[in-house]
Amino acid sequence: MVGDGVIMRPVIPTLSLVAVSAVFFWFVAAIISNMLVTSIPTGSGLRESLQLIFPYHLQGILGLISLAGCTVFLATTRTQNPAWSLGVPLGIVLAVAAVLSILSKLIVDPGYLIGSVAFVAISLLPLCSALFFLSRKKAGDRVNTLFAVTLVIGVLSLLLIVAMFFQASYAPGEIRNGHSVYEGWSMLYLVLGMPVVGIVHLMHAGRFWRASRNNACGTGSCPEG
Repeated sequence: MVGDGVIMRPVIPTLSLVAVSAVFFWFVAAIISNMLVTSIPTGSGLRESLQLIFPYHLQGILGLISLAGCTVFLATTRTQNPAWSLGVPLGIVLAVAAVLSILSKLIVDPGYLIGSVAFVAISLLPLCSALFFLSRKKAGDRVNTLFAVTLVIGVLSLLLIVAMFFQASYAPGEIRNGHSVYEGWSMLYLVLGMPVVGIVHLMHAGRFWRASRNNACGTGSCPEG
């Protein structure tokens, strides 16, 4: 599962795979962190300091962590995987999502374009994850189920991009007879869809670790740790 006849120390690649999953939990983490921060009494300075970071910059921070993880994993495994380039789109989309998320918080008036492109990048993460798992499948990993799950969520998330350009013409956040289908589907994707993809990445990290250990131990050179 980690390359024909190649023995790898699995610690760094496995940790990088864990890091890849970070951004997929950003929305849930933002909700939880906001609840925790707002529960701190005002006046101590701690609440005000934490609110500078949580929850508004979580997407950018976790996006950078995922980008670093993806970059490290591809760099450390590309010599054992001829199809490693299929994982590059995930890195590109992670970079776009992270950078635009940070810019949108730093710029006073980021405008509609930055927010739209950032959300398109977020919506493309599951599909790019499917390409990432396809690259691992070609490397010999048993990721058929992981690939299928991310592909299904990826195809469904494309509907978000389509819906974003065909919304009813009213101001963002405005409610007319309840929230739009687009807003409801966006919330479902952020709360459920993305965490599922994040869990899939964590499952892959666990499988990669076990496979690397088993391959190494099979040759009598088990890596320590």
